[in-house]
Amino acid sequence: QAEDGIRDVAVTEVQTCALPICVDVSASARQWVDAYHRRDRTTLDSMAAAAAVTDDRKPEDRFPFGLEVTRAFEDEQLQLSGDTATFSARMIERAATGAHASHVTQTWVRRQGEWHLQDAHIVKDALPAAR
Repeated sequence: QAEDGIRDVAVTEVQTCALPICVDVSASARQWVDAYHRRDRTTLDSMAAAAAVTDDRKPEDRFPFGLEVTRAFEDEQLQLSGDTATFSARMIERAATGAHASHVTQTWVRRQGEWHLQDAHIVKDALPAAR
């Protein structure tokens, strides 16, 4: 493992992130999901003004925007290739009315030392969330 927390994956020529370099991207990925759910335009615009967002979940597979929801991320993966990072995780959302599981994939690009969301994709997870 290199000093910057990245180890090379020889077969794919993609670097797999480890601490400390990927803390910023993971934190930003979580912050973006929360801002997306709250429809917080100020935060979304500062992180991803021109991002392409695709949410393929049906209305019954997600909570209404603005509802009090807690989120947990499982099976997080973060890959780094130059100034591009891909974050993916299983997201479990829980509210008083139930629980939903989704898969989140985000592509982040580093510009002038800061990470900006390029695109995000959210789909219903094949496995249901435990209540």
